[in-house]
Amino acid sequence: MKPVENIRFIETLQIVDGHFTDPTPHLRRIHATLAEIGESGFLLPAFADTVIPEDKRTGCVKCRYLYDQHKGKMEFADYIPRKIRTLRMVEDNQIDYHLKYADRRPLEALWAKRESCDDILIVKNGEITDTSYSNVVLYDGMRYVIPRSYLLNGIRRRQLLSTGFAEEVPVAPSDLIDYQCLYLINSMLDIKDGICVDVQNIF
Repeated sequence: MKPVENIRFIETLQIVDGHFTDPTPHLRRIHATLAEIGESGFLLPAFADTVIPEDKRTGCVKCRYLYDQHKGKMEFADYIPRKIRTLRMVEDNQIDYHLKYADRRPLEALWAKRESCDDILIVKNGEITDTSYSNVVLYDGMRYVIPRSYLLNGIRRRQLLSTGFAEEVPVAPSDLIDYQCLYLINSMLDIKDGICVDVQNIF
């Protein structure tokens, strides 16, 4: 296991037309992450609109905040959603990404197994979890469900559950036949953005 001093984390926030869309849950996650590793004196960042560069105040922008228990830095980039049309199921019962680690090598090792697919859908302990960079929502033609199992309990995932938009249920690979499509969600992608994969294109 790496010494705590060497562990870095990442937080990704959405900016639309010069405004952080919802920084509060991100601040809470940073605080919870640092508390888990035993750090309580870190000064939380100010995700204020005034820190956004002038050339990043139009359209959809991604703020990438990289931090450890001592310091953090922000990076800004225009955001273009990835086109995901196919997913390859890969299994890993040991992977741990319950904190948003900057070191994504375990996820990258799984992503390398995607073969000709655009991304992966990770199966852990017999249940569907996440893709390499998002939580997922399944739609059966009448209702939206979110898999009970996950690698990271993402902010968008929590929001959809707390508002009652979707319900949490266990989803095994064999259950996918009961659904029509799978939506990808994360802090940059809402379900209304429509980044979805037909379940027939999950291999």
